[in-house]
Amino acid sequence: MPTRTDGAAQNSSQSGPALTDEFHNFIADIEDLLKTTTSLTGAEFEQAKKKLTERVATAKASVEDIGQNFAAKARHSAEVTDRYVHQQPWQSIAVCAAASFILGAFVARCSGSGSK
Repeated sequence: MPTRTDGAAQNSSQSGPALTDEFHNFIADIEDLLKTTTSLTGAEFEQAKKKLTERVATAKASVEDIGQNFAAKARHSAEVTDRYVHQQPWQSIAVCAAASFILGAFVARCSGSGSK
């Protein structure tokens, strides 16, 4: 399986489908193995076991790759946010205050309507 080297440049929306596809392929391989293991002999069983071991390793590598890609994107987002907050401190404070006010008003409204 080719490994991705593009890091944070990969679109984050592709991580979910890639993981889902890998999981479905892995499950399909396991189901195929289960169907065929009842009639396998020694050498055939060893070959099937080797194939399953390779698929497990591929699935692990894929999950690790997606996790590393996600972590790289999270680090990049944190760096961009940190840079913005340091360059625009008053705008950042205003946005946080506005978001807090809106969230507080929403919570107060929801909790007020539930107590009646």
